[in-house]
Parts: sequence; C-alpha cells; structure tokens
Amino acid sequence: GRLLLIVQAVGKHKVTSATQHTPYSIAKKVELRPDDELVAQHYPVALEKVAKATDDNILTSSNIGDSALEKIAWEAARVICVNEALYWEDFEYRNVQVSDTINGGVEASPLANYNAEGIPSSPFGAEKVLNDFVAKVQSGSLCIDALTAPPEPLGLDTPKKMRAKILELELELWKDLDFLVQLLTALSPNTNVPVPTQLLGLLPPDQEWPEGFQLNGFVERLKDEKAIVGTSSMSPFVSVSEAAPHYSALRRAQRLSFAVWILLDNVLAGYAPAGSIRQDVLELESIEERLDAALRGLNALNSTLKKTLEQRS
Repeated sequence: GRLLLIVQAVGKHKVTSATQHTPYSIAKKVELRPDDELVAQHYPVALEKVAKATDDNILTSSNIGDSALEKIAWEAARVICVNEALYWEDFEYRNVQVSDTINGGVEASPLANYNAEGIPSSPFGAEKVLNDFVAKVQSGSLCIDALTAPPEPLGLDTPKKMRAKILELELELWKDLDFLVQLLTALSPNTNVPVPTQLLGLLPPDQEWPEGFQLNGFVERLKDEKAIVGTSSMSPFVSVSEAAPHYSALRRAQRLSFAVWILLDNVLAGYAPAGSIRQDVLELESIEERLDAALRGLNALNSTLKKTLEQRS
C-alpha cells in the first residue's frame, strides 16, 4: 500500500517536550505559536481580565505574583488565537478532494483556496475562551513559571500600532505586485502574466488604489464571472473580506505574507532573505518580517525589470 499525505495549512508550532531524541525525535507535547501581532490584538483584554480576576480574589496572591500577570495574560491571548485559528479553519482551507490525489497529488493546487461554504455561522467566542483559561489558572493546572512573557513591553496602544503597520505593508505589497504585473506585461506584451487567482482573493476591498492599478479590475471580473479558479484542483473564486466581512484583516495579511511567496520563490532564487526561499520565510518570526521580506524582494525585482525596459526604449 501507499499513503499520500497532502498538507495545505499555515501554522507555527513549538515542541515543548519529547519522548526521545535519538535515533530520531518524537514529540510528546506541541504548542501552536500564532504570530505575535495576532496574539497582541487580544492581549489588552486578556490583561484586563487577569488583573480584575486578581483584584476580585479569583486569582489570589497565593496563585500568582504581580510579576506573572503579563505572562499569564500573554498566554491567555495566545490561547484565544489558537481557538480563533480553529474557528476559521474550514473557511481558510478548502479540503483537498480524493480525486486530487489519484495521480500522486499533482492535481492538488499548490496554493490552497478559501472555502466560502466554510464560513462559521456563529460568532467567535473569545470571552468564553478567556473565562475558561482563567478557571484553568485558578485550578492550579497551569505551570506559570513555564509561560512565555510578551516579546516586548506592550502599552495599550501597541496592538493598534502593530495592526496599522501590518495593513500599511499589506497595501504596499499589493501596489508592488501590481507594478510587477505591469512591467512583465510591458516586457512581453503578447504573454499572459499569470497571477494566482487564489492570491487575488486576498486583495483588500474598498481601497483608494493609485491611478493605473489593475489588480482590482481582475478581482471584479472574477467576481462578476463567478469564476472557477485553481492551477490544478478547481474551486470557486473567493474574495475573502467580502465573503466574510467579520474576518480579521490581520489574518488576511498573515495569509498574504505566506501565499505571496508561491509567486515569488521561483523568480527570487538567490535573493536574501530568500536563499532557500520557503524555508527562510517559514523561519521568519512575524507577519511584519514576512511582508517586509516580500517587499524587499519585489523592489529588487521591479528595479531590475524597470532598467531592462528602459534599455529597450
């Protein structure tokens, strides 16, 4: 028999304990590690909840010291993020069909599409997750000493600043992607420049794009035509933020920070930080770092293409 495993997902994990290390490692406990920017969005509410629980003697000084509050709150925010990822899982990843695996998996698209039929029907219960977490701390089943502190001192306005920075980088990346398409079209007017349609579904709606911007027109056509998209396995085109208006803009930007590399990794071979591109991207620590790396790569590529075009004229 033969087992074919196809995995299409995004998630960072940390092995916190193992049953053995030689001749190979076997994980005993694994934790999901969402990007810091996502965790930070839940941190102020989590810190307020933990602090109030302490003031109300739900969590007493015998359970924790004041210095541990930030660690507990950061862990609570991380747990909320993990549950939020599971909440959106059916929407964010369309299932690979059995028919896609028949010929060794070559029919499975390398870029997973969203699934509009998987949009949750009920709102995400962040408050319940937080209450359950506080109860776990109170029961003493959480090892506070082993918790990770926030990566930097977080003021109440830090999450907002993080979010604004990410969304700014997201827009800049789309502008550079559009410029790339225009340059490639100018260099090869008779060649259709392929942009993964699943990637176009991540384009932020209702933006004031610069004059000559083209990608939003592509998205409108795909929506109007109710297009079926995919390089191999086929599925309906999904404009993510319009299909699920309550979907987090940060999760959309996070997905772009990974997905954009399927367009770039072939043309950026050898460009730092994309030496062995996909692995390097996976090892970057944050949404901001991945978007920034993609922007630097696009800037270098666009600069080279622009010089080539100028030399022809």
